[in-house]
Amino acid sequence: MIILIKLLLAHVIGDFLLQPLSWVIDKQQKKLKSPKLYLHILIHIVLLFLILWDITLWKWILLIAITHFIFDSLKISFQNEGNKRSLFFIDQAAHLLVLLFAFYSISDMSLDRSKLFNEENLTLILAIIFLTKPTSLILQTIFSKWKID
Repeated sequence: MIILIKLLLAHVIGDFLLQPLSWVIDKQQKKLKSPKLYLHILIHIVLLFLILWDITLWKWILLIAITHFIFDSLKISFQNEGNKRSLFFIDQAAHLLVLLFAFYSISDMSLDRSKLFNEENLTLILAIIFLTKPTSLILQTIFSKWKID
């Protein structure tokens, strides 16, 4: 399980902490000609090597980097104001699926539903879901008192 946590940690750091808004804008404007796109992928590669700290996983790191580049390239190529949010979530889901595939392949684990849907994991899933729509609706309701029309 530690490998999955490491893969997710590298992804979150690379996509959210080490990618400034200026890079996102540059990628949206210049698309595949943006040097920030390639720097972003390089950062993911470096993070994966540093966090996994296992040179024997280089093929998996390369696969993750290549698919990350493909997904990000498709997203910025087809993105417009109407589908921006949807493509963001599709892009993140695609990255997550690749990381899960890599994890199950690296760890040679079989998918055991009884372990997947145990009390701890279901609690975590509930917390994650609660932090999305329910929390946003609660905050919207709280702040609606100060809504400016």
